[in-house]
Amino acid sequence: MKEILFDFRQIQAFLAVVETGAFTSAAKKLGLTQSSISQQIANLESALDTELINRSQRPIQMTVTGQELYRLGTKLVNEGKYLQDRLNAIRQGQISHLRIGFVDSISKTVGLDILQFLQPKVKHVYQITGTAAGLLSALTKGEINLAITMMHTEMPSSVKMYPLIEEEFLCICPKDWPETCLEDLCQNRDYIAYTSNTPTGMQTLNWLKWNNLHPNIQFEITDADDILKLIAKGYGWTLTTPLFISIEPALSEKLKLVKIDHKKANRKIVLLCRDDELSDFYQTLAPEVKSILEKMLENRFYQMMRAEGKALGIF
Repeated sequence: MKEILFDFRQIQAFLAVVETGAFTSAAKKLGLTQSSISQQIANLESALDTELINRSQRPIQMTVTGQELYRLGTKLVNEGKYLQDRLNAIRQGQISHLRIGFVDSISKTVGLDILQFLQPKVKHVYQITGTAAGLLSALTKGEINLAITMMHTEMPSSVKMYPLIEEEFLCICPKDWPETCLEDLCQNRDYIAYTSNTPTGMQTLNWLKWNNLHPNIQFEITDADDILKLIAKGYGWTLTTPLFISIEPALSEKLKLVKIDHKKANRKIVLLCRDDELSDFYQTLAPEVKSILEKMLENRFYQMMRAEGKALGIF
């Protein structure tokens, strides 16, 4: 094995000198003396047998070799910090880093609860919100470790899946509309659709076609919040799920459920993850997330529906 002629402290000293522009400032940044910084740089240049800094210029300038060391050295030090954090986290019974993605309906309903659950278990959490397709792409590229999202029809072999909940699509419209069946809504009222490039949009539009239902579509919208707000204001009706309705529970007072006599479609929420060193953690996380989802839906949706007597024969 080829001997490594320098150490991390020397690289850190070099980076600090370049970034602060002076040996004195670098010493202050690292909590060392100026002579110590000078010695570290001198030892590094001696070990590499090359000059890294042009000391005759002010402010300090890097040589060509120094520029390359700065580029690669920055990555090396960052990786070293990551390794140190990871080992410390393992020693303390924590996971050092976790990159997680939520679809919008998860982020706006149980996202905070999931992050609170992770807080004592993970030292650093990086969380993004995105579309189902975008999260799957990020997962396969290694940009995130796991995603809580909708199930896709085609799943890459590199992705593991843990089912969380399965929820039926419901028909909702403004509370003061007289219609009591889906066929009347299709004939008399405008439908507000989720955009067709989303899994929910594709699934609901295909379900309508399958059942030979052809409502007039005035709005196609990506955001579930906006769809609920438009319906509450009387602009149309839609097919949605308890999770979507739970995003804006206050609006439910202005909505009513319309009975669906056809076989209902279902939306499946899953935890998707990479098969990596955190696989055991994902397996234990899945039932916890499932429990968080079920508790939220019970408190925000099902209890309210039962209290209003709307559950019987409707969902």
